[in-house]
Amino acid sequence: MSDINTLALYAKRLIDELKNQHVATYPLMQSAKLNNEELSHKEHQIPQDKYINLVRQAIEKHNIPTLGFQVGQHTDMFEHGIISYAILSCKNLQESILRFEKYQHLIGPVLTIKLTTVGEQAVLSAIPAAHVKWLPSSVIRYFTQEWLASFMQWEKFIHCPNGWFSHVKFGFAEENDTSNYHDFINCSFEFNHSVTQVFFPKEYLKLPLNFADHETNELCINQCEKLLKDNKTTSGLTSEIQRLLANNPSRTPNIKEISCDLCITPRTLHRHLQRENTSYQEIVIQFRMSLAKRYLKETILPITEISMLVGYADHSNFYRTFKKETGITPQHFRKQIESLAA
Repeated sequence: MSDINTLALYAKRLIDELKNQHVATYPLMQSAKLNNEELSHKEHQIPQDKYINLVRQAIEKHNIPTLGFQVGQHTDMFEHGIISYAILSCKNLQESILRFEKYQHLIGPVLTIKLTTVGEQAVLSAIPAAHVKWLPSSVIRYFTQEWLASFMQWEKFIHCPNGWFSHVKFGFAEENDTSNYHDFINCSFEFNHSVTQVFFPKEYLKLPLNFADHETNELCINQCEKLLKDNKTTSGLTSEIQRLLANNPSRTPNIKEISCDLCITPRTLHRHLQRENTSYQEIVIQFRMSLAKRYLKETILPITEISMLVGYADHSNFYRTFKKETGITPQHFRKQIESLAA
């Protein structure tokens, strides 16, 4: 069994799609040992084994040949928080894909994506991770469909309204009826290959991305640095955890991961933080809220974008947390700052 985590949003999207198709999801969640609390917020980290088991249960008990496509097309690229901005704030498609390659391990992928070029063609290969190669081909098929549907969304950032794929070679056997694949893929395709590969014109790699804010990454790092300077009087493990959070703003590690970075056990970390009258969850919330206040004070970014930049894929969760911690809404906080500056 793997101890890799993945974002809860993937399991949540699958559950939502199954409900749309009037499938009873509670038995599937029970079989996968998932509960509603784990899926209450999309940015939560859940064990990847549970997610894979959920997919497997859905496939084995319900015959929905294009389920992966249907789920993937509803997973917005911006739902990965700041990692989305890191990927989409690049100057062209090639840089964006290479940056995805670099950061893909942060979202606990089942498929590892690699970019290569062959002549005038660019090729994206989707290679099952070593720890999932034992999965049935039907499960690999689901994850392949989901990946394709999510990657197709790049077309709206590179001005390719008719799609940017020219051909797909699937790394699994052909099903009895694949005519419905045409509903999701606007190009030719074939089956029975050793690995899934997507082909598109090499010249597309030079296409600029029409994402508006190309300086978001640098902005985030600068805001984190300012926040750390403001908090320089903080001592002990709290200060060290804040530094680790600022050094990796693309994600929020769970307590097991942060304990590993600190070379202590989660139990020891919990005990030390109790002595500092705090907890890991409280430190994360305070760090996020302090960073959000900086964005609200020093930028004109929309509040929904700030929500994602500080790690909340669910905007309503950000609003609730901000109001709980500050007593006012993000909009009210920004208006107060603007009135003081006037």
